[in-house]
Amino acid sequence: MYALLLSAGLGTRLRPITNKIPKCLVTINGKVLLDIWIKKLERVGVDNIIINTHYMHDIVESHMEKWKNRGKKIELHYEEKLLGTAGTLEAHKEVLRHDDCLVIHTDNIVEDSLTGFIRAHKERPRQCNITMMTYTTERPHECGIIKTNSKNIVVEFHEKSKDYNGYQANGAVYILAKEFWNYDTFSGKKNFDLTKDIIQYLTGQIYSYESKGYFDDIGSVERLEHACEYFRTRPDTDIMQ
Repeated sequence: MYALLLSAGLGTRLRPITNKIPKCLVTINGKVLLDIWIKKLERVGVDNIIINTHYMHDIVESHMEKWKNRGKKIELHYEEKLLGTAGTLEAHKEVLRHDDCLVIHTDNIVEDSLTGFIRAHKERPRQCNITMMTYTTERPHECGIIKTNSKNIVVEFHEKSKDYNGYQANGAVYILAKEFWNYDTFSGKKNFDLTKDIIQYLTGQIYSYESKGYFDDIGSVERLEHACEYFRTRPDTDIMQ
């Protein structure tokens, strides 16, 4: 299994912190977000990792020097112009299409170990070529809310709606089966988004797995401070090791 770590974003909502570092290198109590994800993948046996970069890519490249000679195949790919999350995926299609692939936004902080997530993907219903990690949110109007049927298959999407549609949010952490590439989803598009332009149109074909631990995107200084406070009281969790 490969993992694609999406790490090219500008981090505008995290300014002034991201005036000096890219958001994938922002720290939670001294632990770098990108390192947290690599270690998490290491624990579940995923050693083939692709990381896309753009904003302050040279700083990311310097940081990744410490991961050399660690028994992993980590490839950094600089995007001179942002491709969009689906564009990045399409750019690496020839490598990723031969096996299942984790797709992860590295500005997420996830307490989940990924073990249950991967197991759920292996046991997914036959018609589902995507497994989505979800979580219970306290801010449904800021999230993409999903609804599932009795088999945990996604049947509705509601993107940042002011209407009440529940509290089960799309975490934008996915496992794509190799059969995913059979969809005619890319067809020459440029700079488009995996969730908004592809995933939400595949209702009935996405299996959901609910993460029970802490889950948030570090999209603002407020969310960063909240995550730091949460994990400060839990120094023994795997994330902090």
